[in-house]
Amino acid sequence: MVDYLIKKDRFEKLLVPNKKTLSSLYKLRTSDTFRAYLDDASTKKKIALKKR
Repeated sequence: MVDYLIKKDRFEKLLVPNKKTLSSLYKLRTSDTFRAYLDDASTKKKIALKKR
């Protein structure tokens, strides 16, 4: 499914909790450009809940 979505240019990012828990299948299938790690500070900032 991931390969298909990448080919159709419909796949943005795969959200992964951290590098240790990344499945070996995703390591082979997706490059770093298609991965976002949730333990990364910039990713946390993008998805954080903002107070009004």
